[in-house]
Amino acid sequence: MGLLCINDVPAKVEQGPTRDRVITQAVDCVWDGKPIGQVIIDGFKQMPENYIDVIVSTSFPSQGAQVFLHWGVTTSGATKWQVAPEGIWPANTVKKSEEAAQTQLTPTVTIRVPADSPVRSIRFCVKRQLGSLEQWFSNGGGDFVATIKADGVEDVGKRVVESEGGPGGQIFPRFALLLDLLGGAQTEVQVMAWIYTVARLHHIRVVKWYGGWNYQPRDLAHLEDQVSKRTSYVAVFSSNPHCRRLARMMVPYLSRGGGKAEAIRLEILDIMRRHGIKEGHRPGIDDKFLEQWHQKLHQNSSIDDVYIGEAYLHFLHTGHQGDFWKHLWDNHQISREYLAGLPNPIKNDPKHLPQLINDMKHYLWTVRSVHGGADIGFATEMAKWALEKAGDNEAVGWLYDIMRNAHEWWIPGKLAATRHRLVGPMRSVFAGERDLLLLDASLEGFFKTAVERTDMSSLNGDSLIDMIDLVLDQSVLSRPGLDEWSGCLNLWRRAVKDCPRWNQFWARQSLAACEKIGLMLGAEAQWLHDLLQDKAEQLGEAAKANKAYIINFTEEVVRAQPSFLLSLLLYRLVPMLRTAANVSPWTIVSSASSVASGTAVLVSKLSDLITAPLNPPVADPVVFANAVDGNDDIPAGVVALVTPTAIDVLSHLAIRARNQHVLLATADQASYDAAAAVAKAAPSSSKVRVTVRANGDVEVTVATADAAPKTNGVATAKMNGKTPSADDTVAKLAKLNIGDADPWSKYVVLPAEATAACVGAKSLHIAKLAKAGIAVPESLTLPFRSFEKVLEAPVNAAVAQAVKEGIAKASKLAAAGKATEALPVLAEVRQAVEEDLSSDVDLDAALHDILKHFGLPTANSHVQVLFRAVKHVWASKWTDRAFLSRAAHGIPDAPIFMAVLIQPIVTPKYAFVLHTANPITRSPDEVFGQLVQGMGEALVGNAPGRAFTFTSDKAGSCIDVLNFGSKRVAYFVDDSKSANAKGGLMVRSDSNGEDLEDFAGAGLYESVACLTGMDEKVVDWSGDKLWFDGGFRDYMLKKLVEVAVDVERKMGGKAQDIEGVVRLDDSIVIVQTRPQLL
Repeated sequence: MGLLCINDVPAKVEQGPTRDRVITQAVDCVWDGKPIGQVIIDGFKQMPENYIDVIVSTSFPSQGAQVFLHWGVTTSGATKWQVAPEGIWPANTVKKSEEAAQTQLTPTVTIRVPADSPVRSIRFCVKRQLGSLEQWFSNGGGDFVATIKADGVEDVGKRVVESEGGPGGQIFPRFALLLDLLGGAQTEVQVMAWIYTVARLHHIRVVKWYGGWNYQPRDLAHLEDQVSKRTSYVAVFSSNPHCRRLARMMVPYLSRGGGKAEAIRLEILDIMRRHGIKEGHRPGIDDKFLEQWHQKLHQNSSIDDVYIGEAYLHFLHTGHQGDFWKHLWDNHQISREYLAGLPNPIKNDPKHLPQLINDMKHYLWTVRSVHGGADIGFATEMAKWALEKAGDNEAVGWLYDIMRNAHEWWIPGKLAATRHRLVGPMRSVFAGERDLLLLDASLEGFFKTAVERTDMSSLNGDSLIDMIDLVLDQSVLSRPGLDEWSGCLNLWRRAVKDCPRWNQFWARQSLAACEKIGLMLGAEAQWLHDLLQDKAEQLGEAAKANKAYIINFTEEVVRAQPSFLLSLLLYRLVPMLRTAANVSPWTIVSSASSVASGTAVLVSKLSDLITAPLNPPVADPVVFANAVDGNDDIPAGVVALVTPTAIDVLSHLAIRARNQHVLLATADQASYDAAAAVAKAAPSSSKVRVTVRANGDVEVTVATADAAPKTNGVATAKMNGKTPSADDTVAKLAKLNIGDADPWSKYVVLPAEATAACVGAKSLHIAKLAKAGIAVPESLTLPFRSFEKVLEAPVNAAVAQAVKEGIAKASKLAAAGKATEALPVLAEVRQAVEEDLSSDVDLDAALHDILKHFGLPTANSHVQVLFRAVKHVWASKWTDRAFLSRAAHGIPDAPIFMAVLIQPIVTPKYAFVLHTANPITRSPDEVFGQLVQGMGEALVGNAPGRAFTFTSDKAGSCIDVLNFGSKRVAYFVDDSKSANAKGGLMVRSDSNGEDLEDFAGAGLYESVACLTGMDEKVVDWSGDKLWFDGGFRDYMLKKLVEVAVDVERKMGGKAQDIEGVVRLDDSIVIVQTRPQLL
């Protein structure tokens, strides 16, 4: 959700030859722990000749050394190196094999690749030869890559799915494919997501491991080694934090690889021979298990052999026959049936041969050195060299201390501190990132286990706060570069942990911090679902995987993260904070009375009632909706809406609820679930009653079967039922004071010329405020009937006919009680207006003059962008929401005319909405205000989270902060995309059917920014002055109250609904005001 922005001014087309940089890389190279220079890759696309020059150079010191490029290419359909076509060889190139050539750098190499060449990428490593010494440099354990034609994400997905559905769907070719894909995954999130999904499915054994491929242990070990190195490189050094995050999540699934791979085969044979175990025809102790395991180790060695070795060693110690299988299942969910189904099956029970214990301990270490990964003991031994090289022997001591005291209460804190010690060496110790990341993953997993075994129900509030701080801190460590997480940690410490606790002010800040963290957790879960779930489903279908594992794939990914613990801890802390803050878990957003009753309707999303109305209709629906969007409408007839979605009291949705006299109540998820459970259990013949108690809590009960429905006192129609009669319509129009519009006379109306017969309430009120000396933006308005005037032009005859026929058809459907069936027709009407409507000469001239008036460029391209914005506002007369709302209130199409208010965008620090009468208590003596960072769309559009909310007496002497801001996102003007230094324009709807005394119509029609850009940014509240600067907070809120009272007075003393912004210099500008509905 966000403010629509139209800014597609055509780019200027450059004429003549161009040379554009399309590749730029500079990779640091280290030898023996010391920097030696960089490998620099540049790529330039030359037009119109249409070729790419790839230029490779180094900054290595000369020292008489020769430097060579050892290189190959990949072509369409190929994934391995192959020698490049001779036509693109530079001078001094020698063919070294069928896969590679070698070219001396003197001091650079330029490889020219024509656009029609099949070459997709150039891959290489660099050799520096100094006498007999050869130094080889690669890119983080992988190739240096200059991509000429990148595989699209669809191509990557197709390769992965086809591989898993064919012979490649097993361990060896799977790792070969992952290795190849990792070469292009450093900055492409979608590619990294495919890699992660495959690795996760492989790790949980949903896809096949073994098939027709037999391989030597050293071959798989090499692949594991390269995959772990490249994944670690992406996790530490990728410039894209989301790629780093996915790679970091993948690390616990990896085997280290490398090591003594060949020793896996040789040592098991040596053990069997030294202990007289029968092998083939060689006589000896007949142990079928060891013979079968030996065959697997020779041909299908994998991380399974680490688990088998652990279970076998456990059995050798205990001597209890069933312990081998029990250990395998309890620790790794490996069953007897699984091992019996391998290509080299293990079917027999092991014999108890305790004399093998010492040799098996050594052998298990050998297997771990190749296939082991995030086991904490093994990872410590593999990574301690890097810590010692970084000079941190103390951290090594801590690791052994952790293993010796694994079950002590203080272990979570020690684990957290140790992980912090790994961050520096992970980036600074050459080639240390893989071993340190595997160690970090093992510590993180151990940390999660240690926290999970804590009895959270026994923790008091202070202990919960400290535990949340620890888990949040560790979550930030796993997400380098994701600033939202570090911002939430800063907010937590500044507002919650490091403050005097358990007073009301602190508790309200703490609740907002908890909500911000909860929104962040939800956003990450949604991001992972959107990114991974479809990929998992495609792979699962191709691999014929068990659907039970696929359907909950993303949910299990989320639950596997240590950050999931935050939700459990917050769940326990929030009720304690509510008590300290003296606030109810319920928020009453709108209420015509304290009681509403009717038929319970439970839906997943409120929008479901629009897209699929109830059939048959019900009277007096009391709707329980698990999710509500800021753009939703409340269907006609609803008497109460209950939801766990936070809704700002001054959002458009809230205003529409009050307009329709709907009791709208929100709650935390637990309170909502309890209320919905009562409604769900109600007999179909019974009604449910929603009652607002004096303390602000909400109670949902089942009314007695013979009790008459008690509504909010407003006559309601059946949902999706007939529209009101003609007499009702006349009465409604008279009440709403929708009068006829003056005949069109010109395209631009100045504020001084504005009347109710030519412009809407927005323009009228802005003109009145400006005349009264209130700071408002400059404004010009396209008056009523301007759209109809343009539609009359001969060039628009087809559009006029389409609009006329479409509206007639939609109106007929609405009159028959089938308003929702008109929605596809309305979409065609909007399309005709936005895409096919042409301007006329007079309107073009008027738009040109408007741009000139506001100091913006007046080129035809800019005029057309403004015209597109105007058309979008005109077309919003027939949005689904607007049409359904008018149908519900008996307002026909014909009397509604759309003026367009045009104002320069005011760059905001905050946007606000002020009501000069409290909309909850209806007190006319109390101002109710809400603020958000950036543009107001986050507030009026009800973006997730809560606005900064306060109340005050009208003297500004008694200000009470009810909620601190917890919005997750804000919308800001992107000055880099503005037409010039003057910025852009806000093009607002200004119909004669909104902002009226008895019908707000808030948000029904659309506004659009143009000739600028809009950025959605994650809000960091940790440095916000409204939160942490008491002097500024008091000054700003009192200033807003003064402005609200002044606007109310100058608008005739009637309660006002005011929207405005606080500029960067803290001055206040009002952008619109309307009569407030109470």
